[in-house]
Amino acid sequence: MTAEKIDVKENRPPKGYNPIEVIRGALFHEICVPFKGQPVWCLLKCLGSLEVKSCGDISCLYFPKKGEEKKEPDINEIIERMNAQEAICKLALVKPTYDEIVGVITKTDFRISEKKEELKKINDEIKTLKGSERRKTEKMARQIEYQIGFLLPDDTMSFLTAWALGVEITDIKKVSRELLLEAALMAKHYGNNTSDHISGVFTDFQKEDINRHGLFLYNEFMANKRREQQLQKKKYKW
Repeated sequence: MTAEKIDVKENRPPKGYNPIEVIRGALFHEICVPFKGQPVWCLLKCLGSLEVKSCGDISCLYFPKKGEEKKEPDINEIIERMNAQEAICKLALVKPTYDEIVGVITKTDFRISEKKEELKKINDEIKTLKGSERRKTEKMARQIEYQIGFLLPDDTMSFLTAWALGVEITDIKKVSRELLLEAALMAKHYGNNTSDHISGVFTDFQKEDINRHGLFLYNEFMANKRREQQLQKKKYKW
């Protein structure tokens, strides 16, 4: 699908699947970014699909299995997600750069050195522990590593990630599990992709995201169908 130009007067993003700079109308933007609740003007760069994928396992869509909706991710899952968000922030921040912001934080936040000293003591303690006490202390160490390792505030990381993925300017939030599964089933029937059956304003990265999740939901649906058929056979078996 060819990219359409934005009607600046109407400020309507082009429909279809396009690079995010086409949807936003430019590659670079001056944006007011939250920093611990305070607004800071930054120059940001729109990221291409390949740049986003290079940051790690990240997605605009999240469909937990039934019964896992309220399950809290463990610290390792949180760190993996934060690593991907941090990588996105590094690429998206142009002025000031990520390194410039972290440099200021490192010089002004004296709690970092205190946390590092605390982590050293805990790691020494872990060597003397076993069983549940060791696991409990290791979890505590991971939480401190998280605090030391990710210096950008949570609101900054979340905002920059959402902006880079185009969450607020596209229709990705409207894509439900039911809509995606229906599109995936139609794609299987017609021999094409899930994204061919979902219309709206989306980035090229979101297109791949939709296709990937559509395939997952289709496979999950078919696996459930096979289990139901097996149960039916057992039920009526003489």
